[in-house]
Amino acid sequence: MGDKLRNIEVHAGKIRLVFRIAGRLHRKALGLPPTKANLAYAERLASDIRERIRRGGFDWEAYWTSADPAADPTDTFLAVAKQYLDSVEYRAPSTVEGYRKILNRYFLPWLGNRPIGEITYGQLAALVSDNLGNLSLKTRNNALTPLRGVFDLAYADGLIETNPAARIRFAKVQREAPDPFTAEERDLILAWFKTHAPGWLNYFTFAFFSGLRSSELIGLQWSDVDFRSRLVRVQRARVRHRMKITKTGQIRDVELCALALDALQRQRAVTQLHSEWVFLQPATGQQILDDRPPRRAFERCLRALGIRHRKPYAARHTYATTCLQAGVKPAWIAAQLGHSTEMLFRHYARWIVDDDKGRELAKLEAALGGELSGNSGELSGNR
Repeated sequence: MGDKLRNIEVHAGKIRLVFRIAGRLHRKALGLPPTKANLAYAERLASDIRERIRRGGFDWEAYWTSADPAADPTDTFLAVAKQYLDSVEYRAPSTVEGYRKILNRYFLPWLGNRPIGEITYGQLAALVSDNLGNLSLKTRNNALTPLRGVFDLAYADGLIETNPAARIRFAKVQREAPDPFTAEERDLILAWFKTHAPGWLNYFTFAFFSGLRSSELIGLQWSDVDFRSRLVRVQRARVRHRMKITKTGQIRDVELCALALDALQRQRAVTQLHSEWVFLQPATGQQILDDRPPRRAFERCLRALGIRHRKPYAARHTYATTCLQAGVKPAWIAAQLGHSTEMLFRHYARWIVDDDKGRELAKLEAALGGELSGNSGELSGNR
């Protein structure tokens, strides 16, 4: 590997350090593949060890148990990362756990025990390029969020004078457009469930005709349902076995059309007498703890029908576009979905425009026709 990478070797596809100290051979497996960033990290460790050996009194075992005796443990990247995760505990547990996994996988093996004030923009940029370069742009952006959060916290606490992560930009990601089912596809799906998996029929009927998110469906309780007023109050969601507030953090009342109301009326006989939860797993009668059971049932249905794959979330998009195509006011639809009107237009502008084609042009033509007839003498001169 050359003089630069002396004391470093690759064994079984992973980097390890090799030193002979006072006639005794020492090896330390780092458990990292030999990428450019990993080799640079290994060289920094090897260089540090060589310098400590040169100064004398170096203890191989003590070095690895303390990781970096020269570093103030409160100023390391690892220490600040722990503080950062503690500071975002108010967020959804699934989000915090996602941040923890990202830091553990992409950053802590290389930065963990380094003093955070010694980490430069160039080092971060190289690490991001090597470790995140093969990820999708959306996944890359998600991975950058906790990294930037750690350095933002260090900067706010005065541990660093400049923030090297601030210049690492998020990539522009094309927003995934809604992909609803057609009315024909929706009806075929519900007919399939009625015949082949009737235990899921009420769930998916309600999904298609109420517009609730998947997490809100499995978090719905009977105490949230008001049959007399034809409303459900959406005030919680379940994600990865844990209850949380709604995605927007707001409680909303959703008005129920007849088809959604009928699905709930049928479901009463199935679950209301023995559970607080509206929808349970049909096969076991147990609580639905995450979106996997309904997702598996939905995928099985689409495969059987030969309908192009979409996630169950597309039922929500189908509800929104059905409302738009029926001429329902966008403000009412936005309230039903828990969106702002601005977000509704941003997500579903194409269906709004498609539905208005011809009709809105006719309004313009009528207005212009009136003006033209009123000024016919001025416009009918010789040309």
